[in-house]
Amino acid sequence: MMDAMPDCWAATARWVFPVAQAPISDGIVVVRNGLIESVGTRVPSVTVHDFGNSVLLPALVNAHTHLEFSDLLAPIPRRDDTFASWIEAVVNCRRARLTPGDGLSNANSFGRIATGCAELLAGGCGYVGDIRVQADEEGPLPIAGTAFHEILGLRSTQADATWQRFLGILHHATAVTSWRSGISPHTPYTVRQDLFDRAIQYAIARDMPVAMHLAESRDEMQLLACHDGPLRTLFEAWDVWDGTAFATGSRPLDYLRQLAHVSHALVIHGNYLDSQEIEFLANHRASMSVIHCPRTHAFFKHDQNPLCQLVKSGVRVAIGTDSRASNPDISIFDELRYLYQANTGLPPAQILQMATTHATAALGLDGSGTLSPGQPANLTAIAIPSNSDRDPYETLFSSEAFVQQVFWRGQSLWKH
Repeated sequence: MMDAMPDCWAATARWVFPVAQAPISDGIVVVRNGLIESVGTRVPSVTVHDFGNSVLLPALVNAHTHLEFSDLLAPIPRRDDTFASWIEAVVNCRRARLTPGDGLSNANSFGRIATGCAELLAGGCGYVGDIRVQADEEGPLPIAGTAFHEILGLRSTQADATWQRFLGILHHATAVTSWRSGISPHTPYTVRQDLFDRAIQYAIARDMPVAMHLAESRDEMQLLACHDGPLRTLFEAWDVWDGTAFATGSRPLDYLRQLAHVSHALVIHGNYLDSQEIEFLANHRASMSVIHCPRTHAFFKHDQNPLCQLVKSGVRVAIGTDSRASNPDISIFDELRYLYQANTGLPPAQILQMATTHATAALGLDGSGTLSPGQPANLTAIAIPSNSDRDPYETLFSSEAFVQQVFWRGQSLWKH
C-alpha cells in the first residue's frame, strides 16, 4: 500500500509534459486537494517530491482491453492465417473458464481482472476501458475504469433471453462496483441487428458509452458483404449462424451511422475502414473515436492500417492494448513506445495524445488528460536515460525508460 500524500504537495522532474503545451524543462506541478493548482517552474512553499531524471505526464489511459485474459503468458495462436481460427481459439479458451450456472459471478475471472489491473498500473495507466463478458466484480480494484458489458447473439429465437441476461449482468455490476458501466455490442457479425438497435437506444436513454469492434478483419468484411467466408463456416460448425441477423451487403458505415447517436462511441480497431467511413468519423469527432491497438495489429499482420489517414483526416484516435490473447502484455506505455519506434511519421506529441487527451475524450472523461490548473492530479512519472541533451520525446520513448509511479487525484496508486 502506498503512503498517503499530503493535501498540498508538488512534484518536479527533468521534464514535465503538460500535453496541452510544449514540454517544460525542470518543471514543477503543484497539487492541492487532488487537483492541479499550477504547472511551471516556480518553486512553491510546499513539500516537493523530486523525481530527478524523469518525465512527469498525465496518467496514461488504456482505451481498450480485455482484462479477462490477463493471466495468459503468450498470445493465443491461430490454427491457420484466418481471423476466424483465432476467434475459435479465443472462444474455446473462454468457454473452458466459465462457471456452470448463470454466469453472474466468477471469482477466478475477478482474479484475472485484478492481475490485469496491476499490470496496467505498472505500465503507467491510471484509467482503463475494459470489455466484460460477466459481472465478475467481487471486490475493489486498484484502478478506475469503464466496464463495457458485452452483448453477443445471432439467433432470433434467443434475442430476448440474450437481452435479459445482459440487463441482469449490467444491474449486478452497477450494484457491486464503483466502475462506470458502458455497453459493448461485440461486433456486427456476432450481434443481430435488432439487439444492436436495442443497445443503441438503451445507451442513448442512459447516456452510456458504447464500444464496438468494427472493420477489424477481412473475414468480417467478407461476412458482412456476402454472408460467406471463414466466419460463416465457423458459426455453422457451432450451430449459431442465422442468416437473418444482418443484411447481405452490410458495411461498417451502416453501424457508424447508428453509433453516431450515442454520446461516446468507441470504434475498436477500424483496420479496414474505407475513405467514406473515415470521413464520416471525422465529421462526428465530437462523439466518435477510433481505438487503435498497434501491437495487436502487428500480431495479426493486417493490411496497412489507416492510422495516418485517420489522423490526417481529423479522426480522433486513442490507443489500447486489446488483450494478452493478441499482445505480449497490456502495458500502455510499451504500446506508445512501440508506436513511436514504428516510424509512422506521426509527431510524438500526437502519439502521446492517443493515451491522454484523446483517450479521456473517447471514454467521456471530459476535461482531463492534461496537466493543467484545475484538472485532476492524475500523474505518471517515468524515469528516463541520463543524457539530457536528447530530445525530450526521444528520451521518454527510449528503451531504457520505465514507469516509476502513478498518481490518481493526487494519491499514489503504484510505485516501482
